[in-house]
Amino acid sequence: MPWKETFTGHYERPFDSIEDFHRANKAAGAPLNKEHYSVRASATFRCGASLANETAAILRHAWKTMRYDFPQLAALDRDGVCVYEVPDNTHLDAWLSSTFVIEPQGITAPEELYALLKPSELMMMYYFPRTSQLLLYASHWRIDGIGLMHLFHNFFGAVACPRAVTFGDEGKNLSIGLDEANGVRTYVRPEADQKATNMLMSFVNNAPSIGLPIKSCELPSRSQRCEIELTSQLTSEIVSRCKANGFSVTVAVHAALICATSQFANREYQNGNDTYTSFTAFDLRKYSPAPYNGTKNAVSNFHTGIPTVVTPSTFLGNAYQVKKQYAESFTVSGPNSLFTFLGCYVRKVCALLMQPPSSGALPPTEPPLNSLGIIDRFLHEKYGDKIEVLDFWIGVEMITRQLNTYVWTWHGRLRLSICYNEAFYDLAFVEKFLKTVKEILLEGLKV
Repeated sequence: MPWKETFTGHYERPFDSIEDFHRANKAAGAPLNKEHYSVRASATFRCGASLANETAAILRHAWKTMRYDFPQLAALDRDGVCVYEVPDNTHLDAWLSSTFVIEPQGITAPEELYALLKPSELMMMYYFPRTSQLLLYASHWRIDGIGLMHLFHNFFGAVACPRAVTFGDEGKNLSIGLDEANGVRTYVRPEADQKATNMLMSFVNNAPSIGLPIKSCELPSRSQRCEIELTSQLTSEIVSRCKANGFSVTVAVHAALICATSQFANREYQNGNDTYTSFTAFDLRKYSPAPYNGTKNAVSNFHTGIPTVVTPSTFLGNAYQVKKQYAESFTVSGPNSLFTFLGCYVRKVCALLMQPPSSGALPPTEPPLNSLGIIDRFLHEKYGDKIEVLDFWIGVEMITRQLNTYVWTWHGRLRLSICYNEAFYDLAFVEKFLKTVKEILLEGLKV
């Protein structure tokens, strides 16, 4: 449903299916004072000479501008209803003071803060002047990875070209949900319910997946991240070899990830099953109508997770299986369009994943893959002569036993990144696993 102004300056709408999915993840971590999949994105930048003496003030004003342009970043979850209220000057100043924070607790870099963040009702922007870095932090129900890149793009645009904003009419800029933008029905027809069930059963019928060994079965601890970056030369060769083999870089990385998982697999988890079974995130912005397919719809969730089921083979064998899975996983047109049953499907996935493990079953430890593509398509290297973006990364909090794996390209260099919980994995293991994925990728492509 669209936003409704229930009284002057007060807007409400129900959460849609993917937002409710992430709200359920948030609720699951609440007893531990953690928020599964809460998102972080960091940018390192260099200011032009004209901004050098007033950087903090300009960044703060740009953050204020983002609230006007994307008011949903200040919306609140009120008993299952998404609520936005137009602020008066007092409330706006209080919001700015609460959400634009400089070196919290004396911490001087995003990586230090990453593991210390606690659940927050508000979307936060942290500024680290000594390292010229920013860190965005938010509940996943509010924004996804592609949205974070769009938001940083708009933010740096506002830094480079500041403008005055007057609050009062920003309700016109509120983002509607994925379901509303794509005509996903609230009422579930029997045929739609069956399509949703069929898609989900491809996961259920092939679980449990092969999985990785964990170091303990303790309660989740702090979330950490680890990444490796390949040279531009290696990246160029990988892209070339992938084209020659007829598949994408994402497919190649997924194939290597499955090979590495099979190599490291804890056979205790397999229960006689030899498949890699996981949910793979797909961006749905590019399939949505304008303006919901671009940067003007930054603060929103336009993605879903689709089952990927592969019987581990050679690198190339895995790659062609993954390519086929990607191509056949869903369509966005015609009577079988994903949008005809998306809401029903997401609710079924949520119900499945929120169930406690059956007696004797072990929680999954397979590493899912998330591809952010080419970051430069969303986030520019330079914004006039005012801002140069030097680095960027995205991560999430993990309370499950999975290594949440990311792949993206930034400035022509491929990066592989893993978010994990240190209760279940040591850094040394994660580094070794990432190195293995890289080696399998290069060997499999003959780079």
